[in-house]
Amino acid sequence: MKRWKRTAALLLAASLGCGLFAGCSGAPASSVSRQENGSEESAAGENSAVQQGTREEDIEFTYFVPDPLAKAPPQEAPVIEQVYEATGVRLKWILPPAEPEERLRVMLASDDLPDLIDFGNGNLTDKTLMKQYKDAGKLLKLNELLEKNAPEILEKNWKDLKDKIADENGDFYYMPGGYQFADSQVYPEAGISFNVRTEYFEENGYDKMPKTLEEYEALLNEVKGTSQEMVPLALAMGPQGMLDTIISTGAAAYGLSYSDGLVLKDGKLQHFTRNDDMKAYFQFLNKLNTEGLLDVESSVLSMEMLKQKCVAGKVWSYIGSGWEINLEVIAYEAANGTDTQMVYFYPAANSDVEHTAYAPYTVNLYNSGMTLTVANRDPDRYLRFYNYLNSEEGWLTQLGIVNYDFDGENTVEETEGYDYIVHKDIEYLPGRPFVEATTWMGEMWASDENWWWNHGINSLWAFTYGEVNHPDGQYDYVGKMDVGMWWDENTTRVNGEMGLTGENYFDKHREMSVDITEFAGLELDPKSQEYVDSLNLKTLYEKYLPRAVMAKTAEEFETEWNTMSAELEKSGLDGVETAYQALYEERMETWD
Repeated sequence: MKRWKRTAALLLAASLGCGLFAGCSGAPASSVSRQENGSEESAAGENSAVQQGTREEDIEFTYFVPDPLAKAPPQEAPVIEQVYEATGVRLKWILPPAEPEERLRVMLASDDLPDLIDFGNGNLTDKTLMKQYKDAGKLLKLNELLEKNAPEILEKNWKDLKDKIADENGDFYYMPGGYQFADSQVYPEAGISFNVRTEYFEENGYDKMPKTLEEYEALLNEVKGTSQEMVPLALAMGPQGMLDTIISTGAAAYGLSYSDGLVLKDGKLQHFTRNDDMKAYFQFLNKLNTEGLLDVESSVLSMEMLKQKCVAGKVWSYIGSGWEINLEVIAYEAANGTDTQMVYFYPAANSDVEHTAYAPYTVNLYNSGMTLTVANRDPDRYLRFYNYLNSEEGWLTQLGIVNYDFDGENTVEETEGYDYIVHKDIEYLPGRPFVEATTWMGEMWASDENWWWNHGINSLWAFTYGEVNHPDGQYDYVGKMDVGMWWDENTTRVNGEMGLTGENYFDKHREMSVDITEFAGLELDPKSQEYVDSLNLKTLYEKYLPRAVMAKTAEEFETEWNTMSAELEKSGLDGVETAYQALYEERMETWD
């Protein structure tokens, strides 16, 4: 589960996404001292391979990332340099300027292959490309390489994972990044929500925050007319809008297990347009429109247009995933000297819903990942490098610059030059000193959005496990997970009014979480008719749903909804549902 980007933006430093730990002891093999006179001086750790004289000869692996928008850290980045000093390994990022899938097809046909290809990047729409490489004999089978060079990976790190990522013959062809250990605590985070400005609650109390859709409707009506410049609600349902997250937010309010247009109930997958609760949700949105509460431009609004309206104070509330919008509003209001914020809230559809689902999450769900091509210059050496990065020592080495001898307060001044500090006198887990992110790192990241990559922070997440404690490690990275240290005074106050603190943040999100691992990420064969039909279905509901919401009467809503349903039926909805159900049952049989 990789949501660290959103959390980092909100918390200014907490990178909750991916990391590395396996069974090596001691501090990381290399650390970098505080900055002095503008330079950074390297020093080997106490138990490092550097000091023991076992460091191997230098080697460089080429690493293809199929994402034109990806960033590559510079080789001189402190964290990248630290990993190099410990291992002798350099990675040469290859980032295609455009059309990564076409580049992959050209490489496949020409045999002009890099050492490593990351098929797990998430930017590929053709999910069959890794299989094409495998079937063409261009990828190395990893079983013997793992057994020889990284047996701990199979025995410990992948103990709860290997059956899920092996193919039908029990062979491994890829290595997932950001995986979890068996029994690791999950930290779900809501990525969808209802969103609202805070002026009303500052005046009337935060206990007025709606707990159901009915209360939300009543509040919108109360707000209506208080300002001629501000509409109560806007929805970005146009091109480049937020329709997908408007849909998933409705599913969350009803507590549905939902992913990619599908609802799972009692072992059966159902397209959301066939679900009675989802229809009721869109009927609710239409009712808001007929009451004059909805922005008349909602059917054509893009996310960017909605953001501009929210920042200008023309929209009081919106629905969907819009953390960027909320941050822009907060920054704008702060620059103008006000405490107004745009905040998330999570109502249940009605009082009968006992558990909402605003924080869906998956655990160890991977269909692809890092692969070694047949052109890899030294597979054994790479697997030893991978094994190191997946040890606690290697994980901390790639994580950042760590001060293991820290004795002071976590202030910008006292932690300058360090990304993490070890509190020898703080043990939330007995016998494991707490590793904490520094305020200096947060300050640097907040002041320069490019600092993160230029420093090398979290740039090797695809090569190791997620940000959890290694079960056999010496240190505690998780701690109390007090994210409040990154909130400013006003944010802390507003969150407190809503019952949210840095320490209960994940507990609150866990209360509205749902594990969708069983059916998330199911992939139809792009060459199949069902895949083509699924694209057509999406085009159809993207056309009809805005029209249904914006219908002038309940009767017109029914007409639009029924027309949409008929078009979906004619366009292969039954076949698409059946294909997804077969994939789901096949996955369950394989996992069992």
